[in-house]
Amino acid sequence: MFSKKINKNGSITLPKQVRSEVGIFAGNSVDIEMSDDSIRIRKHINTCRFCGSTENVKSVMGIDICTDCAAKIHKAVVCDG
Repeated sequence: MFSKKINKNGSITLPKQVRSEVGIFAGNSVDIEMSDDSIRIRKHINTCRFCGSTENVKSVMGIDICTDCAAKIHKAVVCDG
């Protein structure tokens, strides 16, 4: 376990050993989850905003979407229009 102080901006620095072990590098995103009295920080996994899938997900205009949902949207907008 590591103990870190929160700075005046409300930030903490994740120790290098922790970042290296979980594969978090400069520029990577992290997910922060809260539950009861705890906070969980983990490496971000791209997840489709529409179906929740983590397979074949790309970020388009800041929205994570899987290829299946993208195809359904494309069909609804272009083919049914």
